[in-house]
Amino acid sequence: MNFEISCALHVRNPALEDVVEISSRLVGFLKDQGVQDEEFLSQFELAAVEAVTNAVKHGCDDSEKKFVDARLLIKSDEVELEIIDPSRFAGWQGEASLPEDQLAEGGYGHFIISQMTSSMQSFLRDGQHVLSMRKAFNGPAWEYEPGQQEKVLGAMTEELGSSYEMINALIGLGELLASADEMYAFLRLALSRLCELTGAEAAYARMLVGPDLALSGQAGSLSPALPDALGLQSPGIETQVFASGEEVTVTNSQLLDLKDPLCGRVQAAFVAPIFFKNNRRGVLVLAQKSITTFFTAAQLKVTRVVAEYLGIIAAMNDLQQRRESEQRALRELEIAAEIQLSLMPQRFDGICGIDIFGSCKPALKAGGDYFDIVSLPDGSVFIVVADVMGKGISAALLANMLRTHIRAKLDDATDPGLLITSVNHSMAPDLVKLDMFITAACAWISPDRSTIREVNAGHPNGLIYHNGTPRSALKSQGLPIGVLPDSRYDTHSCPFEPGDCLILFTDGIPEADNENGTFFEVDGIRSTIAKSPADSARTLVTTVLDAVDRFSSHAPPGDDRTMLAVIRKA
Repeated sequence: MNFEISCALHVRNPALEDVVEISSRLVGFLKDQGVQDEEFLSQFELAAVEAVTNAVKHGCDDSEKKFVDARLLIKSDEVELEIIDPSRFAGWQGEASLPEDQLAEGGYGHFIISQMTSSMQSFLRDGQHVLSMRKAFNGPAWEYEPGQQEKVLGAMTEELGSSYEMINALIGLGELLASADEMYAFLRLALSRLCELTGAEAAYARMLVGPDLALSGQAGSLSPALPDALGLQSPGIETQVFASGEEVTVTNSQLLDLKDPLCGRVQAAFVAPIFFKNNRRGVLVLAQKSITTFFTAAQLKVTRVVAEYLGIIAAMNDLQQRRESEQRALRELEIAAEIQLSLMPQRFDGICGIDIFGSCKPALKAGGDYFDIVSLPDGSVFIVVADVMGKGISAALLANMLRTHIRAKLDDATDPGLLITSVNHSMAPDLVKLDMFITAACAWISPDRSTIREVNAGHPNGLIYHNGTPRSALKSQGLPIGVLPDSRYDTHSCPFEPGDCLILFTDGIPEADNENGTFFEVDGIRSTIAKSPADSARTLVTTVLDAVDRFSSHAPPGDDRTMLAVIRKA
Protein backbone atom coordinates (compact mmCIF):
# COMPACT_ATOMS: atom_id res chain seq x y z
CA MET A 1 0.00 0.00 0.00
CA ASN A 2 1.39 3.41 -0.98
CA PHE A 3 0.99 6.49 1.21
CA GLU A 4 1.57 10.18 0.55
CA ILE A 5 1.61 13.15 2.91
CA SER A 6 2.42 16.76 2.11
CA CYS A 7 2.97 20.21 3.55
CA ALA A 8 3.14 23.69 2.02
CA LEU A 9 4.86 26.93 3.01
CA HIS A 10 4.17 30.41 1.64
CA VAL A 11 6.52 33.32 2.41
CA ARG A 12 5.75 36.88 1.28
CA ASN A 13 8.56 39.38 0.64
CA PRO A 14 11.23 36.82 1.52
CA ALA A 15 14.76 37.81 2.52
CA LEU A 16 17.96 35.77 2.65
CA GLU A 17 17.63 35.43 6.43
CA ASP A 18 14.41 33.46 5.82
CA VAL A 19 16.27 30.71 3.93
CA VAL A 20 17.41 28.84 7.04
CA GLU A 21 13.94 29.04 8.61
CA ILE A 22 12.24 27.64 5.47
CA SER A 23 14.71 24.76 5.05
CA SER A 24 14.58 23.94 8.79
CA ARG A 25 10.78 23.68 8.66
CA LEU A 26 10.96 21.35 5.67
CA VAL A 27 13.49 19.08 7.38
CA GLY A 28 11.48 19.25 10.62
CA PHE A 29 8.37 18.02 8.76
CA LEU A 30 10.33 15.04 7.42
CA LYS A 31 11.56 14.17 10.91
CA ASP A 32 8.04 14.48 12.33
CA GLN A 33 6.88 11.89 9.77
CA GLY A 34 9.53 9.39 10.85
CA VAL A 35 12.30 10.13 8.34
CA GLN A 36 15.44 9.65 10.47
CA ASP A 37 18.23 8.95 7.94
CA GLU A 38 20.76 11.67 8.85
CA GLU A 39 22.66 11.44 5.56
CA PHE A 40 19.42 11.71 3.57
CA LEU A 41 18.23 14.68 5.66
CA SER A 42 21.59 16.46 5.39
CA GLN A 43 21.67 16.13 1.58
CA PHE A 44 18.01 17.14 1.26
CA GLU A 45 18.59 20.22 3.47
CA LEU A 46 21.60 21.31 1.40
CA ALA A 47 19.59 21.04 -1.83
CA ALA A 48 16.63 22.88 -0.29
CA VAL A 49 18.87 25.72 0.95
CA GLU A 50 20.33 26.21 -2.53
CA ALA A 51 16.88 26.10 -4.19
CA VAL A 52 15.28 28.56 -1.74
CA THR A 53 18.33 30.86 -1.89
CA ASN A 54 18.06 30.96 -5.70
CA ALA A 55 14.34 31.78 -5.47
CA VAL A 56 14.87 34.58 -2.90
CA LYS A 57 17.99 36.05 -4.52
CA HIS A 58 17.06 35.83 -8.20
CA GLY A 59 13.43 34.74 -8.56
CA CYS A 60 12.00 37.80 -6.83
CA ASP A 61 14.29 40.46 -8.30
CA ASP A 62 12.21 41.71 -11.26
CA SER A 63 8.73 40.96 -9.91
CA GLU A 64 6.26 43.25 -8.20
CA LYS A 65 4.89 40.33 -6.24
CA LYS A 66 7.68 38.81 -4.21
CA PHE A 67 7.05 35.39 -2.70
CA VAL A 68 8.42 31.89 -2.34
CA ASP A 69 6.23 28.81 -2.14
CA ALA A 70 7.55 25.44 -0.96
CA ARG A 71 5.49 22.28 -1.50
CA LEU A 72 6.83 19.06 0.00
CA LEU A 73 5.38 15.65 -0.78
CA ILE A 74 6.51 12.46 0.99
CA LYS A 75 5.93 9.23 -0.93
CA SER A 76 6.77 5.66 -0.04
CA ASP A 77 10.04 5.64 -2.01
CA GLU A 78 10.98 9.29 -2.42
CA VAL A 79 10.49 12.89 -1.42
CA GLU A 80 9.39 15.52 -3.94
CA LEU A 81 10.00 19.24 -3.34
CA GLU A 82 8.81 22.17 -5.46
CA ILE A 83 10.17 25.68 -4.94
CA ILE A 84 8.06 28.30 -6.76
CA ASP A 85 8.95 31.95 -7.35
CA PRO A 86 7.34 34.73 -9.48
CA SER A 87 10.08 34.88 -12.13
CA ARG A 88 9.75 33.75 -15.73
CA PHE A 89 12.98 31.76 -15.72
CA ALA A 90 12.58 29.09 -18.41
CA GLY A 91 14.90 26.59 -16.86
CA TRP A 92 18.56 25.51 -16.98
CA GLN A 93 19.92 24.08 -20.17
CA GLY A 94 22.47 21.27 -20.45
CA GLU A 95 24.06 19.13 -17.79
CA ALA A 96 24.74 20.53 -14.33
CA SER A 97 28.45 21.17 -13.87
CA LEU A 98 30.75 23.50 -12.01
CA PRO A 99 31.42 26.75 -13.90
CA GLU A 100 34.84 27.06 -15.52
CA ASP A 101 35.19 30.54 -14.04
CA GLN A 102 35.62 29.91 -10.32
CA LEU A 103 34.62 33.52 -9.59
CA ALA A 104 31.34 33.25 -11.49
CA GLU A 105 28.22 33.80 -9.40
CA GLY A 106 25.90 31.38 -11.24
CA GLY A 107 26.05 27.65 -11.75
CA TYR A 108 27.08 26.44 -8.31
CA GLY A 109 23.55 26.05 -6.94
CA HIS A 110 22.42 24.12 -10.03
CA PHE A 111 25.37 21.74 -9.67
CA ILE A 112 24.89 21.21 -5.89
CA ILE A 113 21.15 20.52 -6.25
CA SER A 114 21.81 17.99 -9.03
CA GLN A 115 24.38 16.20 -6.88
CA MET A 116 22.19 16.08 -3.75
CA THR A 117 18.97 14.85 -5.43
CA SER A 118 17.89 11.95 -7.66
CA SER A 119 16.43 14.26 -10.34
CA MET A 120 15.57 17.93 -10.88
CA GLN A 121 13.57 20.01 -13.35
CA SER A 122 13.17 23.72 -13.86
CA PHE A 123 10.13 24.97 -15.84
CA LEU A 124 7.33 27.53 -16.07
CA ARG A 125 3.84 26.82 -14.77
CA ASP A 126 1.07 29.41 -14.85
CA GLY A 127 3.69 32.04 -15.61
CA GLN A 128 5.79 31.21 -12.54
CA HIS A 129 9.13 29.48 -12.23
CA VAL A 130 9.04 26.03 -10.66
CA LEU A 131 12.11 24.11 -9.49
CA SER A 132 11.09 20.49 -8.90
CA MET A 133 13.47 18.01 -7.30
CA ARG A 134 13.08 14.42 -6.24
CA LYS A 135 15.21 12.46 -3.80
CA ALA A 136 14.84 8.71 -3.27
CA PHE A 137 15.17 7.17 0.18
CA ASN A 138 18.47 5.36 0.79
CA GLY A 139 16.97 2.53 2.80
CA PRO A 140 13.59 0.86 3.30
CA ALA A 141 10.44 2.47 1.94
CA TRP A 142 8.80 5.08 4.10
CA GLU A 143 5.57 4.01 5.77
CA TYR A 144 2.91 6.33 7.03
CA GLU A 145 2.31 5.88 10.74
CA PRO A 146 -1.11 7.08 11.91
CA GLY A 147 -0.99 9.28 15.00
CA GLN A 148 2.63 10.33 14.41
CA GLN A 149 1.80 13.97 15.08
CA GLU A 150 -0.01 13.04 18.26
CA LYS A 151 3.01 11.01 19.40
CA VAL A 152 5.34 13.93 18.74
CA LEU A 153 2.98 16.24 20.60
CA GLY A 154 2.76 13.74 23.45
CA ALA A 155 6.54 13.50 23.68
CA MET A 156 6.78 17.28 23.69
CA THR A 157 4.12 17.48 26.40
CA GLU A 158 5.97 14.92 28.51
CA GLU A 159 9.25 16.78 28.03
CA LEU A 160 7.52 20.04 28.95
CA GLY A 161 6.10 18.43 32.08
CA SER A 162 9.52 17.09 33.01
CA SER A 163 11.03 20.54 32.49
CA TYR A 164 8.33 22.06 34.66
CA GLU A 165 9.07 19.56 37.42
CA MET A 166 12.77 20.40 37.24
CA ILE A 167 12.09 24.15 37.31
CA ASN A 168 9.70 23.64 40.20
CA ALA A 169 12.33 21.56 42.01
CA LEU A 170 15.02 24.21 41.51
CA ILE A 171 12.75 26.99 42.75
CA GLY A 172 11.85 24.89 45.78
CA LEU A 173 15.50 24.10 46.47
CA GLY A 174 16.35 27.79 46.22
CA GLU A 175 13.68 28.61 48.80
CA LEU A 176 14.95 25.84 51.10
CA LEU A 177 18.52 27.11 50.79
CA ALA A 178 17.40 30.61 51.75
CA SER A 179 15.68 29.29 54.89
CA ALA A 180 18.38 26.82 56.02
CA ASP A 181 21.09 28.09 58.36
CA GLU A 182 23.75 25.60 57.23
CA MET A 183 24.40 22.91 54.62
CA TYR A 184 23.22 19.86 56.58
CA ALA A 185 19.95 21.54 57.53
CA PHE A 186 19.40 22.33 53.85
CA LEU A 187 20.27 18.75 52.92
CA ARG A 188 17.58 17.33 55.18
CA LEU A 189 14.98 19.76 53.80
CA ALA A 190 16.00 19.04 50.20
CA LEU A 191 15.72 15.28 50.67
CA SER A 192 12.24 15.63 52.17
CA ARG A 193 11.24 17.77 49.18
CA LEU A 194 12.69 15.17 46.80
CA CYS A 195 10.57 12.44 48.39
CA GLU A 196 7.49 14.60 47.84
CA LEU A 197 8.33 15.18 44.17
CA THR A 198 9.19 11.57 43.35
CA GLY A 199 7.01 9.55 45.71
CA ALA A 200 10.09 7.87 47.16
CA GLU A 201 9.68 6.27 50.57
CA ALA A 202 13.21 7.31 51.57
CA ALA A 203 16.07 9.42 50.24
CA TYR A 204 19.52 10.01 51.64
CA ALA A 205 22.88 11.48 50.67
CA ARG A 206 26.39 10.39 51.48
CA MET A 207 29.10 13.04 51.15
CA LEU A 208 32.83 12.48 50.98
CA VAL A 209 34.30 13.26 54.40
CA GLY A 210 37.96 12.30 54.67
CA PRO A 211 38.37 8.68 53.51
CA ASP A 212 34.66 7.77 53.91
CA LEU A 213 31.25 8.36 52.40
CA ALA A 214 29.45 9.73 55.46
CA LEU A 215 25.67 9.68 55.85
CA SER A 216 25.01 13.42 55.72
CA GLY A 217 21.24 13.66 55.46
CA GLN A 218 18.18 11.38 55.28
CA ALA A 219 14.44 11.69 54.68
CA GLY A 220 12.19 8.74 55.47
CA SER A 221 13.39 5.66 57.33
CA LEU A 222 14.95 2.38 56.33
CA SER A 223 15.19 -0.68 58.50
CA PRO A 224 17.65 -1.69 59.76
CA ALA A 225 19.26 1.75 60.10
CA LEU A 226 21.88 2.71 57.54
CA PRO A 227 25.58 2.64 58.53
CA ASP A 228 26.92 6.11 59.36
CA ALA A 229 29.92 5.79 57.02
CA LEU A 230 31.16 3.59 54.20
CA GLY A 231 34.82 3.18 53.35
CA LEU A 232 35.56 3.86 49.70
CA GLN A 233 36.64 0.23 49.30
CA SER A 234 33.43 -1.13 50.84
CA PRO A 235 31.33 -3.38 48.58
CA GLY A 236 28.01 -2.09 47.29
CA ILE A 237 26.21 0.03 44.74
CA GLU A 238 26.89 3.32 46.54
CA THR A 239 30.70 3.02 46.47
CA GLN A 240 30.47 1.68 42.90
CA VAL A 241 28.55 4.77 41.75
CA PHE A 242 30.96 7.09 43.59
CA ALA A 243 34.00 5.41 42.01
CA SER A 244 32.61 5.23 38.46
CA GLY A 245 30.59 8.42 38.37
CA GLU A 246 27.81 6.47 36.63
CA GLU A 247 24.28 6.25 38.04
CA VAL A 248 22.76 2.83 38.79
CA THR A 249 19.11 1.73 38.83
CA VAL A 250 18.14 -1.19 41.10
CA THR A 251 14.76 -2.70 40.21
CA ASN A 252 15.29 -6.10 41.85
CA SER A 253 16.88 -6.11 45.28
CA GLN A 254 17.48 -9.89 45.03
CA LEU A 255 20.31 -9.11 42.61
CA LEU A 256 22.18 -7.10 45.25
CA ASP A 257 25.29 -8.51 46.89
CA LEU A 258 24.59 -9.70 50.42
CA LYS A 259 27.30 -7.32 51.68
CA ASP A 260 25.69 -4.33 49.96
CA PRO A 261 24.28 -1.90 52.59
CA LEU A 262 21.11 -1.62 50.50
CA CYS A 263 20.49 -5.38 50.66
CA GLY A 264 17.56 -6.13 52.94
CA ARG A 265 16.69 -2.43 53.29
CA VAL A 266 15.14 -1.61 49.88
CA GLN A 267 13.20 -3.33 47.13
CA ALA A 268 14.24 -0.79 44.47
CA ALA A 269 16.59 2.18 44.36
CA PHE A 270 18.14 4.83 42.14
CA VAL A 271 21.71 5.87 43.01
CA ALA A 272 23.13 9.02 41.36
CA PRO A 273 26.62 10.50 41.74
CA ILE A 274 27.05 13.98 43.22
CA PHE A 275 29.58 16.01 41.24
CA PHE A 276 30.87 19.54 40.99
CA LYS A 277 33.19 20.37 38.06
CA ASN A 278 34.22 16.73 37.69
CA ASN A 279 35.08 16.51 41.39
CA ARG A 280 33.27 13.64 43.11
CA ARG A 281 31.43 14.85 46.20
CA GLY A 282 29.16 11.93 47.16
CA VAL A 283 26.07 9.93 46.14
CA LEU A 284 22.30 10.52 46.29
CA VAL A 285 20.04 7.51 46.89
CA LEU A 286 16.30 7.32 46.15
CA ALA A 287 14.73 4.21 47.72
CA GLN A 288 11.48 2.24 47.65
CA LYS A 289 10.81 -0.27 50.39
CA SER A 290 8.01 -1.79 48.28
CA ILE A 291 8.10 -1.87 44.48
CA THR A 292 4.47 -1.33 43.50
CA THR A 293 5.69 1.29 41.00
CA PHE A 294 9.15 2.46 40.03
CA PHE A 295 10.17 6.05 39.39
CA THR A 296 9.19 7.71 36.11
CA ALA A 297 11.72 9.22 33.69
CA ALA A 298 10.64 12.70 34.79
CA GLN A 299 11.15 11.82 38.46
CA LEU A 300 14.64 10.49 37.73
CA LYS A 301 15.45 13.72 35.88
CA VAL A 302 14.39 15.70 38.94
CA THR A 303 16.62 13.46 41.08
CA ARG A 304 19.59 14.15 38.80
CA VAL A 305 18.90 17.88 39.07
CA VAL A 306 18.87 17.61 42.88
CA ALA A 307 22.17 15.64 42.78
CA GLU A 308 23.76 18.40 40.66
CA TYR A 309 22.38 21.02 43.05
CA LEU A 310 23.83 19.17 46.03
CA GLY A 311 27.23 19.15 44.32
CA ILE A 312 27.03 22.92 43.92
CA ILE A 313 25.91 23.40 47.53
CA ALA A 314 28.73 21.15 48.81
CA ALA A 315 31.27 23.19 46.85
CA MET A 316 29.73 26.43 48.15
CA ASN A 317 29.90 25.06 51.69
CA ASP A 318 33.58 24.18 51.27
CA LEU A 319 34.23 27.63 49.86
CA GLN A 320 32.39 29.27 52.75
CA GLN A 321 34.32 27.24 55.32
CA ARG A 322 37.57 28.08 53.57
CA ARG A 323 36.63 31.76 53.51
CA GLU A 324 35.72 31.69 57.22
CA SER A 325 38.97 29.90 57.99
CA GLU A 326 40.91 32.47 55.97
CA GLN A 327 39.07 35.30 57.72
CA ARG A 328 39.91 33.76 61.12
CA ALA A 329 43.53 33.35 60.07
CA LEU A 330 43.59 36.95 58.81
CA ARG A 331 42.14 38.18 62.08
CA GLU A 332 44.65 36.12 64.03
CA LEU A 333 47.38 37.62 61.87
CA GLU A 334 46.06 41.11 62.54
CA ILE A 335 45.99 40.39 66.28
CA ALA A 336 49.55 39.03 66.11
CA ALA A 337 50.63 42.16 64.25
CA GLU A 338 48.95 44.40 66.82
CA ILE A 339 50.62 42.51 69.66
CA GLN A 340 53.98 42.58 67.95
CA LEU A 341 53.85 46.32 67.24
CA SER A 342 52.61 47.02 70.75
CA LEU A 343 55.71 45.29 72.14
CA MET A 344 58.01 47.60 70.18
CA PRO A 345 58.75 51.10 71.50
CA GLN A 346 56.01 53.63 70.71
CA ARG A 347 57.59 56.69 72.30
CA PHE A 348 61.16 57.83 71.78
CA ASP A 349 61.54 60.92 73.99
CA GLY A 350 62.74 61.29 77.53
CA ILE A 351 66.09 59.51 77.16
CA CYS A 352 68.77 61.87 78.42
CA GLY A 353 71.65 62.76 76.13
CA ILE A 354 70.49 61.00 72.95
CA ASP A 355 67.92 61.45 70.18
CA ILE A 356 66.55 58.05 69.18
CA PHE A 357 63.90 56.76 66.73
CA GLY A 358 62.98 53.41 65.22
CA SER A 359 60.50 52.12 62.65
CA CYS A 360 59.40 48.65 61.53
CA LYS A 361 57.39 48.03 58.34
CA PRO A 362 56.43 44.33 58.01
CA ALA A 363 56.06 42.85 54.53
CA LEU A 364 52.95 41.01 55.76
CA LYS A 365 50.54 41.85 58.56
CA ALA A 366 53.00 40.36 61.03
CA GLY A 367 56.71 40.04 60.43
CA GLY A 368 59.95 38.68 61.76
CA ASP A 369 61.71 42.01 62.27
CA TYR A 370 61.99 43.39 65.80
CA PHE A 371 63.67 46.30 67.54
CA ASP A 372 63.77 47.34 71.19
CA ILE A 373 65.06 50.21 73.30
CA VAL A 374 65.57 49.67 77.04
CA SER A 375 66.59 52.34 79.53
CA LEU A 376 68.51 50.65 82.34
CA PRO A 377 68.56 51.72 86.03
CA ASP A 378 72.16 53.01 85.85
CA GLY A 379 71.24 55.44 83.03
CA SER A 380 72.69 53.33 80.22
CA VAL A 381 70.61 52.33 77.20
CA PHE A 382 70.43 48.92 75.53
CA ILE A 383 69.19 48.69 71.92
CA VAL A 384 68.62 45.72 69.65
CA VAL A 385 67.54 45.19 66.04
CA ALA A 386 66.79 41.62 64.96
CA ASP A 387 65.48 39.70 61.95
CA VAL A 388 63.89 36.24 62.21
CA MET A 389 64.21 34.00 59.15
CA GLY A 390 60.90 34.06 57.23
CA LYS A 391 57.74 36.15 57.59
CA GLY A 392 54.25 35.88 59.02
CA ILE A 393 52.94 34.62 62.36
CA SER A 394 55.68 32.03 62.93
CA ALA A 395 58.41 34.64 62.47
CA ALA A 396 56.51 37.12 64.68
CA LEU A 397 56.24 34.52 67.45
CA LEU A 398 60.00 33.86 67.37
CA ALA A 399 60.69 37.60 67.37
CA ASN A 400 58.59 37.95 70.52
CA MET A 401 60.41 34.96 72.06
CA LEU A 402 63.73 36.69 71.34
CA ARG A 403 62.45 39.88 73.01
CA THR A 404 61.45 37.87 76.09
CA HIS A 405 64.85 36.11 76.33
CA ILE A 406 66.81 39.36 75.88
CA ARG A 407 64.78 41.23 78.49
CA ALA A 408 65.20 38.30 80.90
CA LYS A 409 69.00 38.67 80.65
CA LEU A 410 69.42 42.45 80.89
CA ASP A 411 71.69 41.98 83.90
CA ASP A 412 74.36 41.20 81.28
CA ALA A 413 73.51 44.25 79.11
CA THR A 414 76.87 45.93 79.81
CA ASP A 415 78.47 43.00 77.96
CA PRO A 416 76.24 42.48 74.85
CA GLY A 417 78.40 39.57 73.66
CA LEU A 418 77.80 37.68 76.91
CA LEU A 419 74.08 38.47 76.73
CA ILE A 420 73.68 37.10 73.15
CA THR A 421 75.81 34.06 74.02
CA SER A 422 73.35 33.27 76.79
CA VAL A 423 70.31 33.94 74.58
CA ASN A 424 71.70 31.70 71.83
CA HIS A 425 72.36 28.91 74.32
CA SER A 426 68.72 29.08 75.46
CA MET A 427 67.04 29.40 72.07
CA ALA A 428 69.29 27.37 69.75
CA PRO A 429 67.87 23.89 70.56
CA ASP A 430 64.35 25.00 69.60
CA LEU A 431 65.50 26.94 66.54
CA VAL A 432 67.48 23.94 65.28
CA LYS A 433 64.35 21.75 65.51
CA LEU A 434 62.41 24.37 63.53
CA ASP A 435 65.26 24.83 61.04
CA MET A 436 65.12 28.57 61.79
CA PHE A 437 67.64 31.20 62.81
CA ILE A 438 67.68 34.84 63.92
CA THR A 439 70.15 37.60 63.08
CA ALA A 440 70.60 40.43 65.60
CA ALA A 441 72.69 43.53 66.29
CA CYS A 442 72.81 44.81 69.88
CA ALA A 443 74.45 47.87 71.41
CA TRP A 444 74.92 49.14 74.96
CA ILE A 445 75.36 52.92 75.31
CA SER A 446 77.14 54.00 78.47
CA PRO A 447 75.45 56.31 81.03
CA ASP A 448 77.66 59.23 80.01
CA ARG A 449 76.96 58.37 76.30
CA SER A 450 80.66 58.31 75.47
CA THR A 451 80.97 54.60 74.67
CA ILE A 452 79.17 51.99 72.59
CA ARG A 453 79.63 48.30 73.25
CA GLU A 454 78.14 46.19 70.47
CA VAL A 455 77.73 42.61 69.27
CA ASN A 456 76.60 41.23 65.92
CA ALA A 457 74.98 37.81 65.28
CA GLY A 458 74.93 37.37 61.50
CA HIS A 459 73.28 40.77 61.02
CA PRO A 460 74.13 43.66 58.62
CA ASN A 461 76.82 45.81 60.22
CA GLY A 462 75.64 49.07 61.77
CA LEU A 463 76.89 52.44 60.51
CA ILE A 464 78.29 55.39 62.48
CA TYR A 465 78.10 58.96 61.16
CA HIS A 466 79.51 62.18 62.63
CA ASN A 467 77.42 65.26 61.89
CA GLY A 468 76.18 63.62 58.68
CA THR A 469 79.61 62.40 57.56
CA PRO A 470 80.28 58.63 57.51
CA ARG A 471 82.81 57.78 60.19
CA SER A 472 82.94 53.99 60.21
CA ALA A 473 80.96 50.78 60.12
CA LEU A 474 80.80 48.45 63.07
CA LYS A 475 83.08 45.48 62.43
CA SER A 476 81.98 42.74 64.81
CA GLN A 477 80.46 39.62 63.33
CA GLY A 478 79.21 36.26 64.60
CA LEU A 479 76.91 33.41 63.61
CA PRO A 480 73.14 33.93 63.61
CA ILE A 481 71.31 32.89 66.77
CA GLY A 482 70.21 29.27 66.52
CA VAL A 483 72.96 27.92 64.25
CA LEU A 484 75.24 26.45 66.94
CA PRO A 485 74.12 26.19 70.59
CA ASP A 486 77.68 26.65 71.91
CA SER A 487 78.60 29.73 69.84
CA ARG A 488 80.39 32.49 71.77
CA TYR A 489 79.92 36.13 70.84
CA ASP A 490 82.50 38.85 71.49
CA THR A 491 81.78 42.40 72.59
CA HIS A 492 83.43 45.28 70.71
CA SER A 493 83.73 48.84 71.95
CA CYS A 494 83.94 52.13 70.07
CA PRO A 495 83.72 55.80 71.09
CA PHE A 496 80.42 57.66 70.75
CA GLU A 497 81.11 61.36 70.46
CA PRO A 498 78.73 64.34 70.46
CA GLY A 499 77.13 64.57 66.98
CA ASP A 500 77.72 60.87 66.27
CA CYS A 501 74.84 58.83 64.86
CA LEU A 502 74.50 55.04 65.17
CA ILE A 503 72.29 53.37 62.52
CA LEU A 504 71.10 49.76 62.79
CA PHE A 505 68.86 48.16 60.14
CA THR A 506 67.62 44.80 58.78
CA ASP A 507 68.45 43.38 55.37
CA GLY A 508 65.00 44.26 54.01
CA ILE A 509 66.39 47.75 53.32
CA PRO A 510 69.65 47.07 51.39
CA GLU A 511 68.02 44.08 49.64
CA ALA A 512 65.00 46.04 48.39
CA ASP A 513 65.03 45.84 44.58
CA ASN A 514 63.54 47.81 41.69
CA GLU A 515 61.90 46.71 38.45
CA ASN A 516 65.35 46.14 36.89
CA GLY A 517 66.37 43.73 39.65
CA THR A 518 68.90 46.20 41.10
CA PHE A 519 69.30 46.24 44.91
CA PHE A 520 69.19 49.39 47.05
CA GLU A 521 72.26 48.12 48.98
CA VAL A 522 74.07 49.78 51.90
CA ASP A 523 75.44 52.32 49.43
CA GLY A 524 71.85 53.45 48.91
CA ILE A 525 71.59 54.22 52.62
CA ARG A 526 74.88 56.14 52.55
CA SER A 527 73.87 58.04 49.39
CA THR A 528 70.48 59.01 50.83
CA ILE A 529 72.04 60.35 54.04
CA ALA A 530 74.70 62.24 52.07
CA LYS A 531 72.06 63.93 49.88
CA SER A 532 69.71 64.75 52.76
CA PRO A 533 71.58 65.22 56.04
CA ALA A 534 69.10 64.84 58.91
CA ASP A 535 68.94 66.96 62.05
CA SER A 536 67.00 64.33 63.99
CA ALA A 537 66.82 60.56 64.31
CA ARG A 538 63.16 60.55 63.17
CA THR A 539 63.95 62.56 60.03
CA LEU A 540 66.90 60.32 59.19
CA VAL A 541 64.90 57.07 59.48
CA THR A 542 61.90 58.49 57.60
CA THR A 543 64.10 59.85 54.79
CA VAL A 544 65.83 56.51 54.22
CA LEU A 545 62.61 54.47 54.29
CA ASP A 546 60.94 56.90 51.86
CA ALA A 547 63.94 56.60 49.54
CA VAL A 548 63.62 52.81 49.59
CA ASP A 549 59.90 53.11 48.69
CA ARG A 550 60.68 55.37 45.75
CA PHE A 551 63.50 53.11 44.60
CA SER A 552 61.13 50.12 44.49
CA SER A 553 58.35 52.19 42.81
CA HIS A 554 56.26 51.82 45.98
CA ALA A 555 55.79 48.11 45.28
CA PRO A 556 54.79 45.94 48.26
CA PRO A 557 57.98 45.04 50.13
CA GLY A 558 59.31 41.52 49.72
CA ASP A 559 60.83 41.59 53.20
CA ASP A 560 60.34 43.44 56.48
CA ARG A 561 62.10 46.82 56.68
CA THR A 562 63.36 48.03 60.05
CA MET A 563 65.71 50.88 60.97
CA LEU A 564 66.87 52.40 64.25
CA ALA A 565 68.91 55.60 64.58
CA VAL A 566 70.61 57.00 67.71
CA ILE A 567 72.18 60.49 67.70
CA ARG A 568 74.33 61.66 70.61
CA LYS A 569 73.33 65.20 71.41
CA ALA A 570 76.00 67.91 71.56
